[in-house]
Amino acid sequence: MERHFVDIYTYIKADENARNRIFTYRVPLADLLYDIKTELFSQKERKVMPAPRAGFTVGYTLPPMIHTHDSLDTLKELILPLRNAGIIRRTLPNSAESDAAFRVLKCSDPQEFGEYCNKKSPVSVVKLIEVFNGIKSFNKLDYEEQLRNASIFINDFKDMGIDIVRIISVIGEYKPTARQLYNEYVKLKEDDLDKYPVSEADISYVRKRIKDGESYAEIRKYYYNKVQPKDRSLIARYGITAEQVRELMKKHDQYTPDVAEELREITGDPGIDYQQVDRFCNRYGIPLGRYYDGAVFCDMEIISRTKEPPNSKYLCRCTNCGEEKEFFQSALYKYSKDGTLLCRTCKAGKKQK
Repeated sequence: MERHFVDIYTYIKADENARNRIFTYRVPLADLLYDIKTELFSQKERKVMPAPRAGFTVGYTLPPMIHTHDSLDTLKELILPLRNAGIIRRTLPNSAESDAAFRVLKCSDPQEFGEYCNKKSPVSVVKLIEVFNGIKSFNKLDYEEQLRNASIFINDFKDMGIDIVRIISVIGEYKPTARQLYNEYVKLKEDDLDKYPVSEADISYVRKRIKDGESYAEIRKYYYNKVQPKDRSLIARYGITAEQVRELMKKHDQYTPDVAEELREITGDPGIDYQQVDRFCNRYGIPLGRYYDGAVFCDMEIISRTKEPPNSKYLCRCTNCGEEKEFFQSALYKYSKDGTLLCRTCKAGKKQK
């Protein structure tokens, strides 16, 4: 059975990214229409100037409603698709009498707009994108196609001079679906999904636990108990890789207390000690101690161990001439400490010179 694993830090980042997607919001339609109208008319009223004519003072601006015909036409273009989709009613409030779109446009506050809205609860921005883009089943589209459709929706409003993103973010309620959060999570974690698969059900589970007031630490603990022990280690929890520890071991000449000290500085966790480093190295096959394959002592590199402790013996190769010879661990230690060459051939050549 597959082990599912939700990295809580990636989930938090996915949630932040989702907040920047307008299609994760729901908006009160009446407020949205009112703010769109306000933005349209404020732009027109600021910039309209009459042609110079005798008796007019230079810089004089006509009363605002005289030059709002373009704004009304633009707003009408936005109202008609909503009416056709059944979101805006086609009749006067409390009447069966048919109503012209321009009557809706003349509403002066959100409450008046609300009388024409069939849906009183907030409308998903996904529904608005479907209506204005002429598409169906937005949530079933793949992630990239969703982003493309959202971009089209935003740019269409931008062409009308409406900052729809700002309006939605101000009046909207952030309410993503599990699928939307899942898409954001997968985008961030796609390289690890083969190793640790994640489903929409996992995302829903995490969101519910957060909503119920459970701490991030408890949720992390739940998921860490479901993965392999070596992936649960204190060092691995901070995203430290085996390769990073291997490099630190080389840097500190395999001395794990010094490696632990540097890891404490990197992670800020005082709980990392040399025993944690020892366990991490054992789990990932990182050699402990100084006498490992590939270690160099003066001029000799260890190829392999030929005799087990307590009298360990190693087959070594000279890094200068390539000659191979066996040495006891005690000899490697003594000559390395004294800084003396171990290779007899190289030593003899040195004397001849």
